[in-house]
Amino acid sequence: MSVPFAHLHVHSHYSPLDGIVLVDKLVGGAKDLGQTAMALTDHGVMYGAVDFYCAATAKSIGIKPLVGFEAYVAPGGRRERSSADQHAYNHLVLLARNLEGYRNLSRLCTDGFLTGFYRYPRLDKEILGELSGGIACLSGCLKGDIPQFLLANRPEEAERAALGYRDMFGKDNFFLEIMDNGLDEQKAILGPMRELSRRTGIPLVATGDVHYLRPEDKDVQDIMICINTGRFLADDRRMHAGGNCHLKSADEMLAALPGFEDAIENTMRVVDICNLELPLKGFHLPKLAIPDSLTAGEYMARISLEGLRRRYGDPLPREVVERFEKEKAVIVKMGFPDYFLIVWDVVKFARENGIPVGPGRGSAAGSIIAYGLGITNIDPLKYGLFFERFLNEGRNEMPDIDIDFDKERRQEVVEHIIATHGADHCAKIVTFNCLSLKSGIRDVARVMGIPLPRADKLAKMVPDMFKPEKGLSPLAAAFKAIPELKSEYDSDPEARKWLDAVGQLDGVMRNPGVHAAGVLVADRKISDYGPLAARDGEITTQYEMKALETLGLCKIDILGLETLSLIKSAVGVINEGREVPIDIDTLPLDDKPTFDMLSRGDAKGVFQFESEGFRQLLARLKPDVFEDLIAAVAIHRPGPMQFIDSFVNRKHKREPISYLHPRMEPHLKETYGLMLYQEQVQALAQDLARFTLSEGDLMRRAMGKKDAKLMARHRKRFIEQAGVDIGEGTAERIYDQIQVFAGYGFNKSHSACYALIAYQTAWLKCHFPREYMAALLTVNRGNSDKIVMYSADAEAMGISVLPVDVTRSGAYFSVEGGDIRFGLSAVKGVGDGAAMEMENERKRGGPYRDLFDLASRVDLRTVNKGALEALVKAGAMDCFGSSRARLAAGLEQAMAVGGAEQRDRASGQLGLFGGFAAEAPTPALTAQPQMAERGPA
Repeated sequence: MSVPFAHLHVHSHYSPLDGIVLVDKLVGGAKDLGQTAMALTDHGVMYGAVDFYCAATAKSIGIKPLVGFEAYVAPGGRRERSSADQHAYNHLVLLARNLEGYRNLSRLCTDGFLTGFYRYPRLDKEILGELSGGIACLSGCLKGDIPQFLLANRPEEAERAALGYRDMFGKDNFFLEIMDNGLDEQKAILGPMRELSRRTGIPLVATGDVHYLRPEDKDVQDIMICINTGRFLADDRRMHAGGNCHLKSADEMLAALPGFEDAIENTMRVVDICNLELPLKGFHLPKLAIPDSLTAGEYMARISLEGLRRRYGDPLPREVVERFEKEKAVIVKMGFPDYFLIVWDVVKFARENGIPVGPGRGSAAGSIIAYGLGITNIDPLKYGLFFERFLNEGRNEMPDIDIDFDKERRQEVVEHIIATHGADHCAKIVTFNCLSLKSGIRDVARVMGIPLPRADKLAKMVPDMFKPEKGLSPLAAAFKAIPELKSEYDSDPEARKWLDAVGQLDGVMRNPGVHAAGVLVADRKISDYGPLAARDGEITTQYEMKALETLGLCKIDILGLETLSLIKSAVGVINEGREVPIDIDTLPLDDKPTFDMLSRGDAKGVFQFESEGFRQLLARLKPDVFEDLIAAVAIHRPGPMQFIDSFVNRKHKREPISYLHPRMEPHLKETYGLMLYQEQVQALAQDLARFTLSEGDLMRRAMGKKDAKLMARHRKRFIEQAGVDIGEGTAERIYDQIQVFAGYGFNKSHSACYALIAYQTAWLKCHFPREYMAALLTVNRGNSDKIVMYSADAEAMGISVLPVDVTRSGAYFSVEGGDIRFGLSAVKGVGDGAAMEMENERKRGGPYRDLFDLASRVDLRTVNKGALEALVKAGAMDCFGSSRARLAAGLEQAMAVGGAEQRDRASGQLGLFGGFAAEAPTPALTAQPQMAERGPA
């Protein structure tokens, strides 16, 4: 007869050497067994805690979640770092009883990384005692100190340890953990643990130490262990999966632990004392200092209106005021003024410190308040961009404004955020690199010893961006989409075992990484909301972005865009000596020479447009208005590319433009009757079916996600409401047409912003080709293929790229007369530091006379032998009139003489006549026939 039971010691795939199960499958497995509660206790981390909590509490599951982790506890101090300490730890299972316990767990898990990390994130009894409030504790598996004492026949020490934990966590909150997964050592301590419980009164609790769902999954766990340790299944010395650690039913637990029914029932005692409710409502935004006792909403409105008056004039046009008031009402009602102020402060800092900022990206460009705050720089009214695509009450989500900054100075912006809000209120965001079907085929093949050519053959059958059909497992979806893969599976027993394992491991974490751009900011210490980790010298969250959003935390994406560095460099050179400097942000967007250049397909080095396919599109499209560039960005993507021919032909009147109803024309005219933008879907829903723009956005999202249930609801309403004016038949045809295009529709706000950057780079290339190409070559100085390509493009424009020359070249590519001089830093093996040192010294002391003069003047710690050899081989010293072979042969002597002279100057050594010591004679490097032709690096 079954007894109530819950698994309290469970590892998901976030325990790389133990678990292989995704958290949603774990809770699904518990539900299938009729269990009503489950814990998640990954090793040393809480990566999956929020996902687990949400999956368990979903209406369709209804499992009570117990959040915790299995801690590594250093026997001594967590700060000790002797070689013996890196392997010295005991296991202990910690579970949150309430919100206080969750926050203490978060702090403990954080401290394990930030203070105690030594091969593993370790704690010690000191910090456990400080942060034990609200936590239930289990004594752990065989690696716990109490089981270890009992195995060593040291019952008195086991008792002392047990009583110490009971005092630390409280009489009702500590339990002696027993398990039997088929290991002899586990069986050996069952009796001693019963006796220890009798002596101390500490209750026993039975756990299963879950690593996978079914008994047969043990082989797959073995495969994952091999993947993570770099070993082969055939290697007898490798780490093996121990015991039988599947998700057991209550009856299986009874069979495994006869006579310990009380320990099995006691799992529900633990469940009863653990009543964590994570606060998943509301947002936790930090607040900027606001002057004059204003609310955040009032301050946001004041700053935005000031900006809008600068842009539109004073008094503001009526449509601007109406749009502003509508947006303000939504932002204030949803509680997001602080968010807009945080982002405004970041952009303001960048602009005030000369850090280039992009015009915007994503849907934020649809906000006129963001435009007034200077967060975006493209007029949403002029280009028909909708606020409701960015933010609306139908989607109760935190706004997400991504911002492009000069890549070279992006870190300054990140440091400003940290300085403004506090280091413990900010963190980078973790990402998880997971096995996919494609990568898993290769990884599993390697550990199984399957030859690489065979693995490659199967892996190449799977498309790079393969996405399983909704409702199908990854493997079933792959078999449906790729018949040849199914054929391999059916015809070969080895391939069957191989691919079955790959299917089970799809989505399993391989290793954690760091989000490239995201910075998390909060109104209190991040560790109060969730644990942190240290990775590659950076502090990151342990929760990835979706979980952080669930907790109501704020992320700002600070992206480094190389094109902004390029524009800054080109404009800086162009404006040198100009009485009226050009302002890249106020260019007229109707420049005919720029459009003529693009219409020729001359777009190498132009943002977004330089690929062969894009240049062919431009040559066919022959854009002559800025709206054509917006459309080009949107249409040149998989999906809408099928409409390129029709789009081009309609623009040039080679194909008729038609509409299913005349009321569609105002919304589709600029794209010649085709739907390219998500905003067009919103506008049509509003105009034809009396949806609000927010409701139109929800309809678009349902179509994009192919949510059949929601789509049916929207379809019914659209046809009913539009049919009143235009007839149900026409309404039905229009809805079907919208549905086709909605799957491909692009965010016009994003397209407009990136079209603006594209136009700016095209304008610079058209009107200042030398300065622009020099900057372009500089930005790409580390990519030899691009240097060759852009040099050829410059030559095609009649601009020569002159050879590198230590007496004339700057650190970077520069304009010299009507040509461009190759930069020193672009020579492979030189680097920016050495190049800057040579340029700066030449400015101080004049041109270098010869190799010995150069070696005596530059800092040889910066300009080392490798850099000088690279410059010789590249022909940068051909100007000295000697062969490259002779220069190379004299390099060590020149450096020895130059180094000695620098040491003498540094020490102030004087010669006989009171001056510095006489210079050593310079060995003659007379001109010889060249050993190699003068050429590029």
